[in-house]
Amino acid sequence: MMNNFKKYLPVVGIAFLILLLVSMRYFSSDNFKPDAEQNSAMALDGEFIISETDYDENSDSFSEILIGDRSMSTAFAQSIHLHIKATDIISDETIKALKSIDGPKLLISDDVSVSVRCWILLSQKGIKDIFVFSEEKDSEVFKYKFKPERAES
Repeated sequence: MMNNFKKYLPVVGIAFLILLLVSMRYFSSDNFKPDAEQNSAMALDGEFIISETDYDENSDSFSEILIGDRSMSTAFAQSIHLHIKATDIISDETIKALKSIDGPKLLISDDVSVSVRCWILLSQKGIKDIFVFSEEKDSEVFKYKFKPERAES
């Protein structure tokens, strides 16, 4: 019996090592939650963008999170719940602080693209109820007027 076990010891050892590495990877705090389908649907619909009028109607329900400089508009100076540098957005301390906030979280930045990038990272890290503040709801849709070329005759 012992000889049979010794014969399979390397195989059992490798299987145990693989199981250990897979479980470490699964339970690691650095892995992203694979929910790209839901995030892309929200991104295409623009559901995560809160316009200035939407914010004015529901300003009490949001916890405002400032990303970047503190020199942001003073309109939010009284209500900023948390200030985060964009480079520290997925640090363990930031993730813990964001998970401790109950209710919807509103990302505010001078540049909307920075807020959207942070939204993508945070939503993939499993943070729920995150929204991006934008001064305009559809900032790109009707920004430029279509001018057809004239046909030369």
